[in-house]
Amino acid sequence: MTNSSDHIIEDNAFLLRNPTGGINLSTADITGTEIVNNHFSGSLPLAALAVGSSAPSVTSGNTVTDTLAASSFSNPGFESGLTGWSTANDNGMTVVTTAAAHSGTNGVRVTDASTSLGSNLLSPSFSVVADHVYAARAFCRVISGGNGTGLYINFYDSTGHLIRSSAPTTIGTNAGWQLVQNIDMAPTGAVTAQILVHTYSTAVQTVDFDDFSFGEMTREIPNAGFEYGLEAWDLTGDNGMSAVTTAAAESGTYGARITDTSTSAGSACSTKKFPATPGTTYQARFWSRIVSGSGVGVYLQFFDSTGAIIQPPTLVDLAANSAWTENLVRATAPSNAVTVRVQIHSYSAAVVTADFDNFTFLELPSRPAPVTPSIFDWQRNPVYPFASSGFESGLSGWDSTGDGAMTVATSLAAHSGSLGIRVTDTTTTAGSSLKSPLFPVAEGYNYEVDFFSRIISGSSGAGVYLVFKDANGNDLSDRYVITIPNSATSWTPFSFQKVAPAGAVSAYIWIHSYSASVVTADFDDFSFKAVW
Repeated sequence: MTNSSDHIIEDNAFLLRNPTGGINLSTADITGTEIVNNHFSGSLPLAALAVGSSAPSVTSGNTVTDTLAASSFSNPGFESGLTGWSTANDNGMTVVTTAAAHSGTNGVRVTDASTSLGSNLLSPSFSVVADHVYAARAFCRVISGGNGTGLYINFYDSTGHLIRSSAPTTIGTNAGWQLVQNIDMAPTGAVTAQILVHTYSTAVQTVDFDDFSFGEMTREIPNAGFEYGLEAWDLTGDNGMSAVTTAAAESGTYGARITDTSTSAGSACSTKKFPATPGTTYQARFWSRIVSGSGVGVYLQFFDSTGAIIQPPTLVDLAANSAWTENLVRATAPSNAVTVRVQIHSYSAAVVTADFDNFTFLELPSRPAPVTPSIFDWQRNPVYPFASSGFESGLSGWDSTGDGAMTVATSLAAHSGSLGIRVTDTTTTAGSSLKSPLFPVAEGYNYEVDFFSRIISGSSGAGVYLVFKDANGNDLSDRYVITIPNSATSWTPFSFQKVAPAGAVSAYIWIHSYSASVVTADFDDFSFKAVW
């Protein structure tokens, strides 16, 4: 953020990958910034919520949740000298000294004056589980030199053989104490890990370290950027459609490309399952682009205690956008949810090629009730005004042109209130049609439709669409439909999200039974909102 004033940064959820600072107010001309009621996931002192050349005018109500489940660590601050640590091949560069203490009495000072040798400090061993994500942290300060020391995580198999060493977190030129961390995934076969501090062979630098910690990052998606191929991703039901390639990288070296050329099968690339709490909201963010075709979404799938998927899942259907775009999908865990995962899925009837990279996963805190209602409350949770969303005024406000009298408001179809709508389609040559009022939208933003439905008789022959219009009032072809499944014989909540495609200025919900189908279905309690 530069050259601006009087901003209010409020009621956001941030995932911190860098423990040295949150919001960067990078230049001195940023004035009057208020940072209020935000939630930060990661390791960060409240005093470091804002960094840069200017300070916020107000900081209040902010919270930080550290998702590191810390492992037991003997002598992390060198109060017992180097007990438990190894300095093999250190070339005498690492010593315990009171001059290097961040807290307590001791710390270690690494003094590397050689341009051909490096230091080597290894921590005690920690137990790890393959395909889980771990972080190593330490406080450090640079005495002299710069960018010549790395913090690593080494992973070992059951025989003690080194499987993989993470890319280093390089210690820069910070003269004051600073928390640094390295995050990496334990590879297949890993059972233990160690923290490594190593000065590079050609570097000359003196650095102090103290107060190390190590543990699992419980909310991190393993291999979220596909730098380790498809390791830790579940390809059950993928039909060989997901692959890792440099051509699909939004950042780093690799990304995932979904290539679906079948009109009868789809892809499936899923993360591990995370614990879920009923009533809690979860969110996945990611980068994506459509290379060709359309028909791919990212889902939040919830599972019950038996491991069964709770239907229907919430998804975001991606707009046919060839440029890299950051997207999100958000959903609240149902009452019987035990776990949740993220899945990339191309639809069975679709032909599409799409790229994905850099996933993140968050458990969102509940939003506090506002003390005084205002327009900002709507902006934070923008449910659009929707006349007769529950059909208490019959079909008023809805357009039934072309419906053939198949849709009626009746008390028999009420999920709540007095009325709902029943679609009765007894012909195999025509379908019903009921369209909502238009909602304003903006291209590239994410919108959500929620409703309840049930099948009374017949087959899965009715769907709910989200259709976008351009500035000339023409329907755009990039739309999404969810078909009500045969299994929904009792009232079932449905939710889907769709990114507004290029040129979209408005949207409407369309309830439609398919021309070749014979079906009777009930619908009620619709809502439409933006998701950001």
